[in-house]
Amino acid sequence: MALYYPPVRLPRPRNLAAFALATGVILAFGPRWVLAQGNNQLLIEGGTVTLIISTATPGAGPVSVQSSASLLKWGQPAAKTSKITVSTSCPGQSFTLTIQAISPTRGVSTGSINLVHLMSSTNLITGISRNSGSATLRYTASATVTQGDSVAEGLDTHTITFTLLAQ
Repeated sequence: MALYYPPVRLPRPRNLAAFALATGVILAFGPRWVLAQGNNQLLIEGGTVTLIISTATPGAGPVSVQSSASLLKWGQPAAKTSKITVSTSCPGQSFTLTIQAISPTRGVSTGSINLVHLMSSTNLITGISRNSGSATLRYTASATVTQGDSVAEGLDTHTITFTLLAQ
């Protein structure tokens, strides 16, 4: 998983291996990321996560699986009101992946966000008015039989970017 804070980039971005239908390797990302720029910090904690969609019924609606095993933490000077945005890159995206910040200790979650290849940065948490906080990240992967499976379509691999900036 990539974690960026302008103007600094982490070397060698890491990826989210997103979900597949019927085969197994679904959503996986590393245990801990931290990026600091001056007094600002973003940190992601959590072990490797795997989401598996193993069965689906033809003609039925999407089958979904969730993970809330990641925690997003941030720190900044207390004088600013800030927000955290999210975007993704996933060439050849075949399946649906959403993210939601759950129960932020500071600021307000904007709800579920559909992660789409080359999307513009979208507000994840707004109104952060204190110097530090955290939120659980809930990822939801979903797919239908008509979308195919990872054997035929290949795995969706997302590079997700989180940005902490002034609001």
